[in-house]
Amino acid sequence: MKLKNYNSSYHEALLDLFYNTLKNVNIKDYSKEQILAWAKALNVQEFDIKLKQNYTLIACKDREILGFASMKIQDDFALLEYLFISYKHQRQGIASLLCENVESKIKTPIITYASLSAKGFFEKRGYMCLKENKVQRSGIELVNFTM
Repeated sequence: MKLKNYNSSYHEALLDLFYNTLKNVNIKDYSKEQILAWAKALNVQEFDIKLKQNYTLIACKDREILGFASMKIQDDFALLEYLFISYKHQRQGIASLLCENVESKIKTPIITYASLSAKGFFEKRGYMCLKENKVQRSGIELVNFTM
């Protein structure tokens, strides 16, 4: 497995991975209506811009993209904005590897807004749940956690 820095040539593949992960992994914790709202809320053009501005790593094996992590670095903290692993490659250590690599570059506290699906993963990594959030995506309420 190799880690690569993001560039726009990966944009479409990461969009596909994002949508497929929602439909195949997050569907276990959210309703179909919530998943559709979450997917619809993603601004495709802003997604590419954010991934370029953030510190974004992609895990690949051969020509297959296994997952990605994207950290927004700010002055007093960093936001782990995206961590998505292909539904075909869950529980293989890919998320841990990506997190270790993006976290190692950060000297400030790190926060994330973890989904119900990812909360346990972040707790195992030592993140503490600070609060439960009720967020709106395309007019539909979803729960996530500030960690």
